[in-house]
Amino acid sequence: MYLPTIWTVVHVIDEKSPLYRYTNKEIKNLDAFLYLLLNYHEESFAQKVYQIYSYDFDNLELDVKYVPSASFDEEGFTILDHDKLSEVEKM
Repeated sequence: MYLPTIWTVVHVIDEKSPLYRYTNKEIKNLDAFLYLLLNYHEESFAQKVYQIYSYDFDNLELDVKYVPSASFDEEGFTILDHDKLSEVEKM
């Protein structure tokens, strides 16, 4: 199934975050990993699906946001630019 929407998981570093006491430079230098477990119901197989991802803090991007990759044409249809799905810009 192709989802016509884009899902982005973002962690805001505020006073509730375990990363709040660190500077951006300290966060980049942490020897750390982020582990993410997603589960969802897959309708075509009628079962739960689990996906596990791990992210090394060496590849972490700070103070950026994703470039919008969806727009609308003159008729109101959603246009998704796949080339922009991973594009980010500085905040």
